[in-house]
Amino acid sequence: MIHIRQLLKRYHYVSWALVDQAMVSGVNFLIGLLLARFLGISAFGVFTLAWMVVLFVNSIQMAMISAPMMTVGPQQLKENEDAYYNTLFFQQIIFSTISSLCVLIGVFFIDLFQPTMEVLSFAVPLVATVFVVQIQDFIRRIFFVRDRQKNAVLIDAVNYIGQVFVLAMLIFCSYLSISTALWGMFFSSVISVLVGVWLLGGVAWKKNMLQPVFLQHWKISKWMVGSTLMQWVSGNFFVLAAGVLLGTSAVGAIKVAQSLVGVVNVVVQGMENFLPSRAAREFTNKGVLGLNLFINKILIYLGGVVGCVFALMAIFSKILLITLYGEQYASFDSVLRMMALVGFVGFSIVPVGAALRVLENTKAVFISFIFSSAFSLLCAYPMVDNFGLPGVLAGLLISKIIPACTMYYYYRQSARAVC
Repeated sequence: MIHIRQLLKRYHYVSWALVDQAMVSGVNFLIGLLLARFLGISAFGVFTLAWMVVLFVNSIQMAMISAPMMTVGPQQLKENEDAYYNTLFFQQIIFSTISSLCVLIGVFFIDLFQPTMEVLSFAVPLVATVFVVQIQDFIRRIFFVRDRQKNAVLIDAVNYIGQVFVLAMLIFCSYLSISTALWGMFFSSVISVLVGVWLLGGVAWKKNMLQPVFLQHWKISKWMVGSTLMQWVSGNFFVLAAGVLLGTSAVGAIKVAQSLVGVVNVVVQGMENFLPSRAAREFTNKGVLGLNLFINKILIYLGGVVGCVFALMAIFSKILLITLYGEQYASFDSVLRMMALVGFVGFSIVPVGAALRVLENTKAVFISFIFSSAFSLLCAYPMVDNFGLPGVLAGLLISKIIPACTMYYYYRQSARAVC
């Protein structure tokens, strides 16, 4: 018992990160299940496409601000920490404002070319949600980087439990729609942000730090932004093609499978909260050998656990779908099996990508996703058009295998160069 307590204390950053991601993934799964059941598969497909916009902007924000912070932040001198994080907060507000305006403009363009989607009916809550979700995510990552994991878990609990409560009330009152669902997520995120700012103790920034902090981050993020764009294309272009060629119901079916896989991805996504900063410390203290040892442990031990759970999910895919979503989803068992395999391959990308960021070889990540994006752009239409849903699933798998293999190759090359 004492040994277990010592391990939990030693690796508290891992346990809190996993607790947080377990809660986030669990709630996201529950929200996806409720929306799929009560919106209907077609409207759920439209909501999925709208939420892809939120996730896309959030991924750009992650590349430009949060991801560099998770490796640069732990290296700050104690007397510079507050000024550094507060300056980043101001930059985050600027980015959130600009990106939200871009989304608003994009919504009007979509309405011109696809009026049947009726995107204007949920344009305002979508733009508002894009703005506040970024800020909430930024604050929670500050808490993780500054070793205040309990605060991160608290504001996530406020956000995600609040979303479930609002969604349940909308369903109970028969007032659920794409627009009201987005408003519910917006208001929950606003409350979470207010709690987060209070826990931070207020925000004050120094004007003279804006440029140096931006340039320091840009050195790391310039390739990561490109990589994120390429990663988004490689991971989502097949889904978009499915929406255009197969209809929003196909998108809804894929999202149902992704929601189930997302429960297992608690480990994969949780690693993003501690892995980059922990890998940076291992490299600083023990060099390349320490970094290699750390990354290999993650791949072997966590990879083994993740692989076993995904295998069980594939074996009992039909039972899971019928139990959770009803008989009408039983025919999508092959979708869930393939998405489990996609999730396992995606797991291997996270630790290797973090190691490349520590070695400041984010260009390699960018190149990896160029290959994957090129495949998606060239092959999505013919594969989906000729093979339908199986073509979508095969494309999603290949688009994960390409960057996984490429990044591992570049990591080995970079490690040898440092040695």
